[in-house]
Amino acid sequence: MKLGDIAETSTGRTFRTAVKEDVRSPYKVLQLSNVNYKKFPIDIDWEGLVNVEVAKTKGIETLKTGQIVVVAKGSKKPALYINEVLDSVIATQHFLVLNAKLADDIDSRFIWVYLNSEYAQQWVLSNSGGSYQSSLSIKVLSELPVPRISLKKQRLIVDCYLSVQHELALYQALTKARTNQLNNVFSELAKEQIS
Repeated sequence: MKLGDIAETSTGRTFRTAVKEDVRSPYKVLQLSNVNYKKFPIDIDWEGLVNVEVAKTKGIETLKTGQIVVVAKGSKKPALYINEVLDSVIATQHFLVLNAKLADDIDSRFIWVYLNSEYAQQWVLSNSGGSYQSSLSIKVLSELPVPRISLKKQRLIVDCYLSVQHELALYQALTKARTNQLNNVFSELAKEQIS
């Protein structure tokens, strides 16, 4: 089965000029700079979104809970799962937005986890176009092979993925705390030598 069989994909909104902040607008915009690669799992920096005026020449598609947003430009193509959206957020053209087709045998979180797997990431990168900057098209992403497994197995894989991501976050926090602790020891040693 291919991704196009189980999910509908659209591109984010094209902004003809640079995104300009407009605090009066009810719309916020998701840009590449809002992708937080330091978080486990990779997530959106919701606090960093800016309000932007949007021309209403066509319908305005905002992000919705349960959607998957895939980075379409750059050397990394992570997928981001939308757990909850509190504002009217519009993704830029640098993202592809996936909606899982309504089916009793597909968990949209499994699609998200699968898109972040090493296999899927290598497949996407090797099939993406662009000579200067890698870019992922709807057509290519729709061709991604997806394993057909039971809903029970999908949910088990999602649970395992989330568990691993939680462990990575704890490890990162522990490493940061230990590094700070060591730096404080060296600072104290330096102060003792000076006095």
